[in-house]
Amino acid sequence: MNKLYPTLIVGGLALAAAIGSYHPAPTPLSSDEALQTLEGRAWVDRTSGTPRDPFNVYLFGQRNRGGYAKADSSFRYHVDLDLYRVKDNTIQFRFLHDNKRVETTFTITRLERPINGRDLKLQLSNDPMVGGEHIYYSIGEQKSADLSLDAVPTFDDGQDATAP
Repeated sequence: MNKLYPTLIVGGLALAAAIGSYHPAPTPLSSDEALQTLEGRAWVDRTSGTPRDPFNVYLFGQRNRGGYAKADSSFRYHVDLDLYRVKDNTIQFRFLHDNKRVETTFTITRLERPINGRDLKLQLSNDPMVGGEHIYYSIGEQKSADLSLDAVPTFDDGQDATAP
């Protein structure tokens, strides 16, 4: 019986740890809440690293104007301005440089355990700039200012974004 006690104690501790660490998977936000959460903020695909590490950023501004930045580091960015439209769980992009139009489905989830302060997760099923499924993070309580891209045409205004 004395040899059984350590086994029972270890087994009990393992079971308690497993039960204590169980968290059900967070459910994605509803379409309406996801749209409100998507807009007005930056979404970054890295949650840590050094200033010289590369990363990608999507900005979803007000009035369906946004941008994508591919950062070689915190000191060098390549930026593509875009227009976007959201319907249900689909984002339609129109990139202004080449007038490329693409769409992808998305989900936004509020993380129970933030990663370096980021408590929102945006998952794109087919990221138009990176390719394939890709995940971005943002901060729930902080919304960025409007991007003030008033000179940029709207998604459906018929203007050719590639015209001079």
